[in-house]
Amino acid sequence: MRHDVSPCLLQSRSITASLPERAVRSRHDIETDTSCAGARFVTARELAAEFWRLFDAGRFRDALPLLTEDFEAHWPNTRERIRGRENFIALNENYPGVSRCKVRRIEECAGGVVTVTEIETETGDDRVAFFAVSFFSVQEGHIVAAEEYFAENGPPPFDRSAWAERY
Repeated sequence: MRHDVSPCLLQSRSITASLPERAVRSRHDIETDTSCAGARFVTARELAAEFWRLFDAGRFRDALPLLTEDFEAHWPNTRERIRGRENFIALNENYPGVSRCKVRRIEECAGGVVTVTEIETETGDDRVAFFAVSFFSVQEGHIVAAEEYFAENGPPPFDRSAWAERY
Protein backbone atom coordinates (compact mmCIF):
# COMPACT_ATOMS: atom_id res chain seq x y z
CA MET A 1 0.00 0.00 0.00
CA ARG A 2 1.43 3.40 -0.99
CA HIS A 3 0.96 6.35 1.35
CA ASP A 4 1.29 9.67 -0.44
CA VAL A 5 3.25 12.40 1.25
CA SER A 6 1.01 15.26 2.31
CA PRO A 7 1.50 18.75 0.81
CA CYS A 8 3.28 20.00 3.93
CA LEU A 9 4.92 23.03 2.41
CA LEU A 10 1.52 24.45 1.48
CA GLN A 11 -0.04 23.83 4.89
CA SER A 12 2.78 24.61 7.31
CA ARG A 13 1.55 25.47 10.81
CA SER A 14 4.82 26.40 12.46
CA ILE A 15 8.46 27.05 11.71
CA THR A 16 10.92 26.52 14.51
CA ALA A 17 14.60 27.41 14.31
CA SER A 18 15.39 26.10 17.77
CA LEU A 19 14.46 22.49 18.38
CA PRO A 20 13.83 20.69 21.64
CA GLU A 21 17.11 19.75 23.29
CA ARG A 22 16.49 16.03 22.79
CA ALA A 23 16.35 16.52 19.00
CA VAL A 24 19.94 17.74 18.79
CA ARG A 25 21.73 16.02 21.66
CA SER A 26 25.01 14.36 20.92
CA ARG A 27 25.40 10.60 20.63
CA HIS A 28 27.20 10.53 23.98
CA ASP A 29 24.20 12.06 25.77
CA ILE A 30 21.82 9.38 24.55
CA GLU A 31 23.73 6.11 24.62
CA THR A 32 21.75 4.78 27.57
CA ASP A 33 18.46 6.59 26.85
CA THR A 34 15.62 4.15 26.17
CA SER A 35 12.78 6.68 26.02
CA CYS A 36 11.47 5.23 22.73
CA ALA A 37 10.44 1.92 24.28
CA GLY A 38 6.66 1.98 24.60
CA ALA A 39 6.51 5.74 24.10
CA ARG A 40 3.48 7.39 22.52
CA PHE A 41 4.27 10.63 20.73
CA VAL A 42 1.72 13.42 20.94
CA THR A 43 2.86 15.36 17.87
CA ALA A 44 4.42 14.55 14.53
CA ARG A 45 7.24 16.90 15.55
CA GLU A 46 8.06 14.74 18.58
CA LEU A 47 7.91 11.58 16.47
CA ALA A 48 10.33 13.02 13.87
CA ALA A 49 12.69 14.31 16.57
CA GLU A 50 12.79 10.84 18.17
CA PHE A 51 13.39 9.20 14.77
CA TRP A 52 16.44 11.39 14.10
CA ARG A 53 17.67 11.10 17.71
CA LEU A 54 17.78 7.31 17.32
CA PHE A 55 19.41 7.52 13.88
CA ASP A 56 22.06 9.89 15.27
CA ALA A 57 22.82 7.31 17.96
CA GLY A 58 23.09 4.53 15.35
CA ARG A 59 20.13 2.81 17.04
CA PHE A 60 18.24 2.09 13.82
CA ARG A 61 16.52 -1.03 15.13
CA ASP A 62 15.09 1.00 18.04
CA ALA A 63 13.34 3.23 15.48
CA LEU A 64 11.41 0.26 14.07
CA PRO A 65 8.30 0.82 16.27
CA LEU A 66 8.06 4.42 15.00
CA LEU A 67 7.29 3.13 11.48
CA THR A 68 4.24 1.24 10.27
CA GLU A 69 4.84 -2.30 9.00
CA ASP A 70 3.96 -1.22 5.45
CA PHE A 71 6.18 1.88 5.66
CA GLU A 72 7.48 3.02 2.29
CA ALA A 73 10.34 5.40 1.51
CA HIS A 74 10.99 7.13 -1.80
CA TRP A 75 14.39 8.56 -2.69
CA PRO A 76 13.90 10.50 -5.95
CA ASN A 77 17.61 11.46 -6.22
CA THR A 78 18.55 7.83 -6.84
CA ARG A 79 15.11 6.67 -8.01
CA GLU A 80 14.85 4.09 -5.21
CA ARG A 81 11.81 2.84 -3.33
CA ILE A 82 12.22 0.99 -0.04
CA ARG A 83 9.16 -1.09 0.84
CA GLY A 84 8.59 -2.17 4.43
CA ARG A 85 10.06 -0.92 7.67
CA GLU A 86 12.37 -3.94 8.01
CA ASN A 87 14.02 -3.16 4.64
CA PHE A 88 14.36 0.53 5.53
CA ILE A 89 16.00 -0.24 8.86
CA ALA A 90 18.28 -2.95 7.35
CA LEU A 91 19.39 -0.56 4.58
CA ASN A 92 20.39 2.05 7.16
CA GLU A 93 22.08 -0.53 9.40
CA ASN A 94 24.21 -1.61 6.44
CA TYR A 95 25.10 1.88 5.20
CA PRO A 96 28.92 2.12 5.24
CA GLY A 97 30.61 4.14 7.95
CA VAL A 98 29.34 5.95 11.01
CA SER A 99 26.85 8.78 10.56
CA ARG A 100 25.91 11.70 12.77
CA CYS A 101 22.56 13.41 12.25
CA LYS A 102 21.85 16.97 13.37
CA VAL A 103 18.30 18.22 12.86
CA ARG A 104 18.33 21.79 11.59
CA ARG A 105 14.61 22.35 11.13
CA ILE A 106 11.27 20.67 11.75
CA GLU A 107 7.97 21.92 10.34
CA GLU A 108 4.79 20.21 11.39
CA CYS A 109 1.91 20.28 8.94
CA ALA A 110 -1.41 18.61 8.24
CA GLY A 111 -0.74 14.91 7.83
CA GLY A 112 2.94 14.96 8.65
CA VAL A 113 6.18 16.74 9.23
CA VAL A 114 9.11 18.04 7.18
CA THR A 115 12.65 17.82 8.56
CA VAL A 116 15.95 19.23 7.36
CA THR A 117 18.83 17.21 8.76
CA GLU A 118 22.57 17.64 8.28
CA ILE A 119 24.27 14.26 8.11
CA GLU A 120 28.00 13.58 8.31
CA THR A 121 29.23 10.11 7.46
CA GLU A 122 32.76 8.99 8.27
CA THR A 123 34.29 5.92 6.65
CA GLY A 124 37.93 5.54 7.63
CA ASP A 125 39.68 8.73 6.49
CA ASP A 126 36.78 9.82 4.28
CA ARG A 127 34.09 12.19 5.50
CA VAL A 128 30.99 13.15 3.53
CA ALA A 129 28.51 15.80 4.65
CA PHE A 130 25.07 16.26 3.13
CA PHE A 131 21.57 17.47 3.89
CA ALA A 132 18.47 15.30 3.94
CA VAL A 133 15.08 16.94 3.47
CA SER A 134 12.49 14.43 4.65
CA PHE A 135 8.74 14.64 4.14
CA PHE A 136 7.24 12.23 6.66
CA SER A 137 3.57 11.21 6.47
CA VAL A 138 2.22 10.45 9.93
CA GLN A 139 -0.93 8.55 10.90
CA GLU A 140 -2.00 7.48 14.37
CA GLY A 141 1.39 8.24 15.92
CA HIS A 142 3.51 6.35 13.35
CA ILE A 143 5.47 7.30 10.25
CA VAL A 144 3.76 5.62 7.30
CA ALA A 145 5.84 7.07 4.45
CA ALA A 146 8.88 9.19 3.71
CA GLU A 147 10.00 11.06 0.64
CA GLU A 148 13.60 12.14 1.09
CA TYR A 149 15.92 14.35 -0.95
CA PHE A 150 19.68 14.40 -0.41
CA ALA A 151 22.22 17.08 -1.36
CA GLU A 152 25.97 17.02 -0.71
CA ASN A 153 27.51 19.99 1.07
CA GLY A 154 30.31 21.72 -0.79
CA PRO A 155 31.60 24.79 -2.56
CA PRO A 156 29.44 26.67 -5.06
CA PRO A 157 29.67 25.46 -8.67
CA PHE A 158 31.13 28.83 -9.84
CA ASP A 159 32.38 32.09 -8.33
CA ARG A 160 29.30 33.89 -7.02
CA SER A 161 31.13 36.08 -4.51
CA ALA A 162 29.91 39.27 -6.20
CA TRP A 163 26.34 38.37 -5.13
CA ALA A 164 26.67 35.97 -2.22
CA GLU A 165 28.77 35.48 0.87
CA ARG A 166 29.92 32.11 2.21
CA TYR A 167 29.12 31.09 5.77
